[in-house]
Amino acid sequence: MKTLRFILWGLALAGLTACVDLDEQLVGTVTTTYFTTPAGLEAAVNGDYAQLRDFFGREESFAVTEFGTDLTTNGDQGGYQFENTYAAGLNPSAPHYQFPWTSFYRGINTSNAVVERAPAVTGMDPVIKAGRIAEAKFLRALSYFWLVQMYGPVPLPLTESQGASNEAHRSPVDSVYLQIVKDLREAITDLPAAQTQVGRATQGAARHLLAKVLLTRAYHPFAYETANTDFYLSGATFLREPGAGSATDFTAARAEADSVIAGGYSLMPNFVDIFCAPMGARGPGSYCNVPTNETNSEVIWSVQFTTTAGLFTTDRGNALFVQMLSFYDDRQGMTRDCNNGRGFRRARPTLLARNLWQRWTDSTYATVLDTRYDGTFQSVWHANWSNSGACFQSQGASRGAGYTVGTCGSGGLPTFGTNCTNGAAFVVGDTAIFQPGRLVGQAVRQSVKYAIYEPCLTEPCPNQTTVGQYDIFRYPTPPKPRSVPVTRRVRTRTSSRSASGPRIAAAVRRRRRTA
Repeated sequence: MKTLRFILWGLALAGLTACVDLDEQLVGTVTTTYFTTPAGLEAAVNGDYAQLRDFFGREESFAVTEFGTDLTTNGDQGGYQFENTYAAGLNPSAPHYQFPWTSFYRGINTSNAVVERAPAVTGMDPVIKAGRIAEAKFLRALSYFWLVQMYGPVPLPLTESQGASNEAHRSPVDSVYLQIVKDLREAITDLPAAQTQVGRATQGAARHLLAKVLLTRAYHPFAYETANTDFYLSGATFLREPGAGSATDFTAARAEADSVIAGGYSLMPNFVDIFCAPMGARGPGSYCNVPTNETNSEVIWSVQFTTTAGLFTTDRGNALFVQMLSFYDDRQGMTRDCNNGRGFRRARPTLLARNLWQRWTDSTYATVLDTRYDGTFQSVWHANWSNSGACFQSQGASRGAGYTVGTCGSGGLPTFGTNCTNGAAFVVGDTAIFQPGRLVGQAVRQSVKYAIYEPCLTEPCPNQTTVGQYDIFRYPTPPKPRSVPVTRRVRTRTSSRSASGPRIAAAVRRRRRTA
């Protein structure tokens, strides 16, 4: 019977092919000739920018760029802890080493298409067309700068690829830097000082990137490069422009940076205002969740995300704001909410990061000297256990109860003494968790009802502590949508939010003295 059924199906299909035309009729297709039109060129450039979201703002890029530095160490969760610990799993086949390569080369091919096809576009304002070519060169330079820093010698295609290829050849490091510098210097000529659309490259953005490229290149060649010139270099010495060397790279980098500083950017009066709406509008101790400052005077250029429902997807949103959030929603008085965020606990700040500023004038802790620590890290969590609505996870009435001898010995709370706090119940708005940033002692702990977490005495902090100190679960946390501070003169940050995270994936800011 089964054989008969198959035979009948075969006869039916044979009859179908005899009377039906199965040739696919393509409708609504976009051919490559579209990109030689003004609308097509604009679409290609916009697509070039969109490609940036494949790297910036993702958890994988966070692990690749933050772990292993002197500012960040791992938390208790996440699949990329081997990046920080150099344990098993740290190998070239790991997906998050592959996705930057794919992402940046996809963007590079789009840039190449714009640069190659734009000259043939007619009916377009020549100034606008030149500007779009400059934007593509800026984005191509940005992609190659990331690639050469991450992978060393890399393929250097400068023409559009329209088909599959099974062959690629790496170009030496010095050749890649030569092209990056060339692209940026050409882009600076045709980029405007300001753009009507936020997120498009400007002269300031290109000059800043060029300053960073030149400063980075100035330290080359490294010892491993001179020891393996056949692989890393074009010849016996590091190839630069005629007459250029390490010294001229340093000089040129400073000149470009000075040009950016004089280019109309200015430091915000208050450090915290870089990330949030002005403190006066929010009030001390309020949450950093008002995304009204993302185009402030310190922002030179930023990768754009959207907050419009239906135009974003969770896998392309900016997820950086959750990576360093501390564990808070298991404590008495607390439940998870939008203001405090969903703590992914992927990473935590190191002792160096926490001590970038001198917070008080002396050891009496009576006078605040530098408020940038409080503008960077959240130190207080307010009780919210009985609230409801969007983002709130109901914990029941028991979460409002005070700490007891039984609950004090769990989750990193102190086990010594008769009680870790005074045991009073929590009302919404009460302080539920406090990180004073210094040692306060057991007497202080027992005089208040909230949980206190002090700095750990050794670095790195222990995996889990039972004496109320920082560990892999609880630590100073950058309030969303902020990232950890860095000590470079020009830094990257996150600002604003989407429905699932910040809207600005990475913004390059004007220098600020941080130490």
